[in-house]
Amino acid sequence: MQPRFWEAELVSRSLLPLLTGDRLTGYVHSVFRRAVNVQFDRQLISVTLPELGAMPNGIVVEGDCDFRTVGLVANTPAIILDFTLMFPKVHVTIGLSQASQWSPCLQLAQPVGPSDRSRANLARATSIAAARAPRRGFGPLLSLLAPAGHSVRTDTMAPTCAYAHARIVEVIRGIEQEDLAMAMLAAEGIVGLGDGLTPSGDDFLVGFGAALAIAGYPLATPFLESCANLASERTTYLARALLSHAAKGEYTSRLKSLLTTLLTGTERDVDRQIPIALAWGSTSGADLLLGVLVGLAVKIRQPVEVG
Repeated sequence: MQPRFWEAELVSRSLLPLLTGDRLTGYVHSVFRRAVNVQFDRQLISVTLPELGAMPNGIVVEGDCDFRTVGLVANTPAIILDFTLMFPKVHVTIGLSQASQWSPCLQLAQPVGPSDRSRANLARATSIAAARAPRRGFGPLLSLLAPAGHSVRTDTMAPTCAYAHARIVEVIRGIEQEDLAMAMLAAEGIVGLGDGLTPSGDDFLVGFGAALAIAGYPLATPFLESCANLASERTTYLARALLSHAAKGEYTSRLKSLLTTLLTGTERDVDRQIPIALAWGSTSGADLLLGVLVGLAVKIRQPVEVG
């Protein structure tokens, strides 16, 4: 097999303890056209192409290829040594020493409070999302953000969406009353809910928690920490990793850009960003966006309700 070498473009700072320590051995967890997930003990590393953006646990490599065509399959052995990620069995090497270090943290000097711009952007984003709501995942719940009289009734939705709607309403009530126990009782039914590598419920919770965090909501961190604890036995490995990073205030570059647009962007920025967000993955974009919009509405007090 022809040797293959990639030079990493970005590496998340959350991975530095792994890269600067002793030799680590692991294995490929899963392979996709634009991403490879590699497991080292309890740490999952995601190697992606630039078009997917940076992950909180991620390495972004230069170029354009299909990772499925270079010999990488599930359980392929992997090694990290001297800022290099190697897959010796298939002669694939990723150099990390020249990569720029990227911070997945929100890094706010102070919480972002309500403003005329953020309220206007939230209203505009919810209108666009409701009009373009997909039918898969939690997508139909975006239609509930439409003005009264234009949204879809929950009794016409799939059972999973109707169930999620009831749980989300209770989560919001708990957060607004600053009652973590109430919020988590409802969140138990959302963690791991849905299909795919990152179930809809987990994508929603990551987006919801990120919105609360960037707005400085008191329960944001304990809520996400509790969700991450629940996820340890209730959802997929990748979703557990993303919730675990969220609990530490670490998110994807895509989510950080979405939040920045909603809080400080122009109308044109919002018009461009929301359709892009809806197109992320099979259902992840819509599910994540729902969480962000609902989370910001809780803090900003925009008259937007889920139902």
